[in-house]
Amino acid sequence: SIKPFESMGLIHKIKKDKGEVLFYDQSRRASISGVRSAFKDLENFDVKGKVVALIGSISSVNENEWTEDYHKELAQLINKNSNITKLYTTGSNMEFTHDNLDNKELLILHSDNYEKLYQYISSDLKEGDLLLVMGYMRLHLERFSKMVLDNKNSNSFDNEIFNSLRISLASPWTIRAPFFAASNSLLLMLINFTFLFWNAVFDDVVKSLY
Repeated sequence: SIKPFESMGLIHKIKKDKGEVLFYDQSRRASISGVRSAFKDLENFDVKGKVVALIGSISSVNENEWTEDYHKELAQLINKNSNITKLYTTGSNMEFTHDNLDNKELLILHSDNYEKLYQYISSDLKEGDLLLVMGYMRLHLERFSKMVLDNKNSNSFDNEIFNSLRISLASPWTIRAPFFAASNSLLLMLINFTFLFWNAVFDDVVKSLY
């Protein structure tokens, strides 16, 4: 059965190599107060490896003084938190964050393609690392989090495993195996065929009326 997933402030353990990766899921939390709180949380984690962060926009509002100031503050929070060694970003207005980073080499990739981000991040993470995902609710970063959680018990973050799955970003639900992906494709073909058939029947009926 399909169940909605939770994605605010949860901590998950993800298998990686012979160890684990900690996944701090804040994928629907990006008010400036929430961001400040999340960065304070990072200071309390006992991380053996590095901290990898995927951070989205604080707001989807078009560029103005408010969004510029808050995204600049986000850069300052990243600058002060030396634990973040690999930064990935997504969403609008993030150029204000990029431009105000003390260490520009922290930024690995900015993209709105979650599959691409997943592949990069999965390759970057090693056992003992911590992954933080955080962003404005309308970015739907919970879809990225779902990719991570769907693989958490199968030595996730292996690209071979990722490539064997069919990820549908048009929906918050993930098709979990090639069998179901194939079944889904057959269903779409059947729907398309049915549509074409009845469309032809309709055309014939209309032509008979003239």
